[in-house]
Amino acid sequence: MSTFIDGIGQCQVIDKSSELVDLKGHDITSLPKTGTFTWEHQVGTPATLVGKILKAKKIYSKDDCENDRHLYYWNKCKTPYLYVMGELLDDYTASAKECSGQMKYSQDHPGQAPLLGFSIEGSEIPNTRKGMVITRSIARKVTLTQSPCNSMCVAEIYNAPEQKSQIAD
Repeated sequence: MSTFIDGIGQCQVIDKSSELVDLKGHDITSLPKTGTFTWEHQVGTPATLVGKILKAKKIYSKDDCENDRHLYYWNKCKTPYLYVMGELLDDYTASAKECSGQMKYSQDHPGQAPLLGFSIEGSEIPNTRKGMVITRSIARKVTLTQSPCNSMCVAEIYNAPEQKSQIAD
């Protein structure tokens, strides 16, 4: 059975590049339709595609949390964030199976820093930046990476018993 993952794809805090993405101006409409999980921002080979995004939701406050997973991640960052959830292709590709293995290692060793986190792939809308704040941008993919630029962007295995019903929502 495929591994399902979820986490914070984007969080409204200053990242390691000294930038902050304004979640209100972050277009995520394509993520649940055509969005994929990739490996380390790489392109060009089938092995870089490791999963399919099934859900994406902007969470601006605790009141926007619709389920326990949304609330779990809200409590981790307590600032506006982008929730993403999807399925790794570990039943189909060796590269996704390696990602799943690394995530399972992190799950089995909760006292250690996780091996992987999320990072958004997309683009900034030209001439919309205000200082260090990116006011308008488009998300196209989410990558699994060993060093996310935004340290709040975590990725975890999604083991909720209601998994199948929540995916159908």
